[in-house]
Amino acid sequence: MKLSLSLHSYGEDLLYPWASVYNLTLDEDLIRSFAYRIASKMKKNNGEPYDTLRSVALYATTGDTDDWIYGFSKFVKGKTTIPFTVEMDQSFQPPASTLDTLCRNIFPGFLEGLILTDSVEGKTEEIPLKPEVSIFSDSLFWTVGNKEFADFYRVKIYSDKRELMDSLNDENLYNIINVSLDSFVYNSPKYSFHPENLNSSFSLLESKYKSKYLTGDTLYLSLKYDLEKDYDVLLVEYSVDGFEYKPLDTNFYKFTGTNLNWNIFKIPFNEDSNYIFLRIRTLFDPFTLNSGVWIDDLGHITEFSKDSIFKDSVADTSMLIEIPSVVQTDKNFFEVTPYKKDFGFTKSSDYIEYFFPLSLPPVFFDSLKIGDYRIEFDFKDKTLTLSSMFPQRKDLQLKIYDLDGKIIHLQKISFKRKRSVDLSFLKSGRYFLLLEGNDRKRYSVLIIK
Repeated sequence: MKLSLSLHSYGEDLLYPWASVYNLTLDEDLIRSFAYRIASKMKKNNGEPYDTLRSVALYATTGDTDDWIYGFSKFVKGKTTIPFTVEMDQSFQPPASTLDTLCRNIFPGFLEGLILTDSVEGKTEEIPLKPEVSIFSDSLFWTVGNKEFADFYRVKIYSDKRELMDSLNDENLYNIINVSLDSFVYNSPKYSFHPENLNSSFSLLESKYKSKYLTGDTLYLSLKYDLEKDYDVLLVEYSVDGFEYKPLDTNFYKFTGTNLNWNIFKIPFNEDSNYIFLRIRTLFDPFTLNSGVWIDDLGHITEFSKDSIFKDSVADTSMLIEIPSVVQTDKNFFEVTPYKKDFGFTKSSDYIEYFFPLSLPPVFFDSLKIGDYRIEFDFKDKTLTLSSMFPQRKDLQLKIYDLDGKIIHLQKISFKRKRSVDLSFLKSGRYFLLLEGNDRKRYSVLIIK
């Protein structure tokens, strides 16, 4: 659907998004141009053309269905529908006797809207959708529902994943707006999170990393609050893509009123999902102000010891996985995010686990076979031996990395039957070993005792 027209009353206006905020849409010029053309064909009771207004200019909740249509079509479907609301007549309930005239007065505008649908194609600002990622052998693949709108992709790698109960209120685990640490009021030493306590304010505590929640899992958080009942609220929400947020559980998601003692709330996760962002928001109205809210002991929350860009500006939807510049463990997680000019990075994929193919168990790396030759390591003499039962010449390249991904040794090796390589220069520790040759690659772990 390219264009939507909803009929409402009152105001003799044609409304366009947004209703909930005063921000501009991503297609502002196009929307306002269409709005003017449609409204100019509609007649008020006095014969003048309809006015065009941003929805919020009439009253705060006007046109919120248009907001939903616009946002859902753009950010979830990946193909924008341009929505308008026609506010017919000057009253909420026009007399039945006037309906025929009112409808005739606005019909030319609806007809103009139908004509304009042919003009929408290719003109809206589309946002690349969330990638679906898979791994086959040593390659990473991803699909995007509207990949034609992505300029390129960024691939990040995360290492050393932990799921924890955040009793320390670690600010590095969150994106924070208008939330501070309180060292005087807390449930577990020695801080709690305290959202800004001002009239007409909002605050945000959003997890930096996605956490894995399945149906039946439980989110725990400790709360103490004193809020104006039904007018000042705390909301607990989740998102699978960082754009669209929903209540974590409709029975518990809104906290308001007074709870002066620290209570641990157990919020069940009832959706069919996997990796999700968690978000806690507070919204205060302009009037009565109580003492506020404190948050502590949130979990489970995901933490990675290290995250970095694995590869940037990837034009294709697949890539070969090689030894990265940063590897902490054999178990890592990839994430793919599209980039759109003038918008930036959009929806990130779920994390996908990848085990760098290390020798198993790595500490007993005495020998292994690659293709038609064998690799053996003498721990006593620190010697690497390559051997083959076939007399043909073999040309290989040996690379050795430290745990930070830095190449510490590079050597070209040619041999027929057997070749020994002296590695006595290596200190005790753990290294990544990479042999390349004849389009074959092999990662392994080398333990120097």
